[in-house]
Amino acid sequence: MLSKLFFILLTFCFTFVVGVTNDNSTLKKIFRKTEKAILSKNGKRMEKILLKHYFTDIKDDSIWWYAQQESRSAFNIDLGIEELLTMETAIKKLKQHHNICNDLKVNKRRAQCFHHLVDIIQAGKRDFTWDISTDISKEGKAKIGTLYISYAAMSALLSVIASKNLDSLNDDRKADAWREEFAAEITKLSDFLHDYEHDISTWRTDQISPVEICQVKQLFWKEFTGVCETRWKRSIDDNEKDDEDESKKEFDDNENNDPSLNVADKIGGTTNFYTKLYRGKVFDDVTKETLFVDDAYVKDEENLGTKLISLYKNGMKERWSKEETVRKDMVKYNNNTIKAVRRVIAAAHKVLM
Repeated sequence: MLSKLFFILLTFCFTFVVGVTNDNSTLKKIFRKTEKAILSKNGKRMEKILLKHYFTDIKDDSIWWYAQQESRSAFNIDLGIEELLTMETAIKKLKQHHNICNDLKVNKRRAQCFHHLVDIIQAGKRDFTWDISTDISKEGKAKIGTLYISYAAMSALLSVIASKNLDSLNDDRKADAWREEFAAEITKLSDFLHDYEHDISTWRTDQISPVEICQVKQLFWKEFTGVCETRWKRSIDDNEKDDEDESKKEFDDNENNDPSLNVADKIGGTTNFYTKLYRGKVFDDVTKETLFVDDAYVKDEENLGTKLISLYKNGMKERWSKEETVRKDMVKYNNNTIKAVRRVIAAAHKVLM
């Protein structure tokens, strides 16, 4: 039987609205609560936040629910059952060990128990990151990123809670050495965020397609796509004649490979032997939006290159416009959500050191 925590992680896969999170997202609010609890140095307040938002089975309170919402909203990405089960196992191990330590009397054994949390945090981090897979794609980072930063915040909170329980060791030198271990671990968590911010921003803009132009034929009112050409070219340079020749040659070299494209006008067809249809498109693979679509009818082969360049220019204008919007959205995402996590980690590091 699936646990409530796993149900929280899984249920989200069935509902979403794509769009970058706003300034007051619930995820960011939980990060702020976590930061304030850490800076208060109040053990009961920190425990309350830990239990309410990180170790809870209540969906509306769970940071893991809101982390997935944000991932789906910003990147339209879901995790699979195996990935969620792995993450749930890591969270449950931390919860179980924390509870065991809390039940112990305030003595040396309790301090040793809380010190062992640093090893469990480190082991669990591998289930939320790609420590064992350095070649993971940028999409992979976007996929698990919001869950990772939530794990980072929880680890920072747990580290400070554990630190407060090291006083019962009655050995200041050893207690300080153990605190340094926790501080070193959350520093590693913070270092990860630099690459994460850059890679998810790059990946997101890459999801806006290049201009794709395809030769189209209609027969019985059904469209058939022939030769297609795509370009990532960011601007049309002054030497448009070369661009025209290149585009024309791309289609000239391939169009005869599909005889159906050159047949005379048939029933339900929109072009004839002397007129060809070319369609340009740009789309966003995250939002599933078609950003640009336009048709060009070519009667004179000498005008083919000019027509194709016109499609490219118009398509690229739409692509640049969307790319600029996405870049601004990603800056906003990093300045809100990622910055909030950095503040949590910075607060923990300040208290630990």
